Amino acid sequence: MWSNFNNRIQSVYTQLRDPRNNVTLGNQSIGLPGTCYNSTSYFTFNSNIQPETNYEAIVWSTNEIGTSDVVTISLRSAKVFRFIVSSDSIKLNGTTATVNYRIESGNFSRFQVNYCYELTGTCNGSPSFSGSSNIGQVTFSIGSLPNGTEYVFDFYLYIGTVNSVLFGLVKGIRVYRAMEPTTPTGNNG
Repeated sequence: MWSNFNNRIQSVYTQLRDPRNNVTLGNQSIGLPGTCYNSTSYFTFNSNIQPETNYEAIVWSTNEIGTSDVVTISLRSAKVFRFIVSSDSIKLNGTTATVNYRIESGNFSRFQVNYCYELTGTCNGSPSFSGSSNIGQVTFSIGSLPNGTEYVFDFYLYIGTVNSVLFGLVKGIRVYRAMEPTTPTGNNG
């Protein structure tokens, strides 16, 4: 289909269609330079997409010489992915954070945690953690943050091993550190 661009700008068109009722769900196109041979491009359709549903992508290209053959590709959308974490599943103990999480309907390669001290907005990131199990626990140091009471955690989920792609995001999990009770000074009587 795209074996020879003849050094002309190639326009590639993709139409997403629901084969059950032959309804077009979206159209997208991209222009590729005539010297772009064996390249990879992708389109993302976000409207009217349902989980675990069959679709058809109709793809063709044109340039000033003519039009390619039309190719129909059958595909299926993914399950809804759920990464479950909450303020109740994050515990702060001294300079260590322990996060318990659960994955429903899907998987990912790795994740990272950004955590911020809310009072100052000072933020740091955790090392990468593998997302290989559906129920997991990770522990990491938050020692470089000020010793405060309120933190905000964001979770960045990635797929792929060599060229990781951001797959999901859970933002704004607020966690409060239990502070040691203090004895007031003076007037002990």
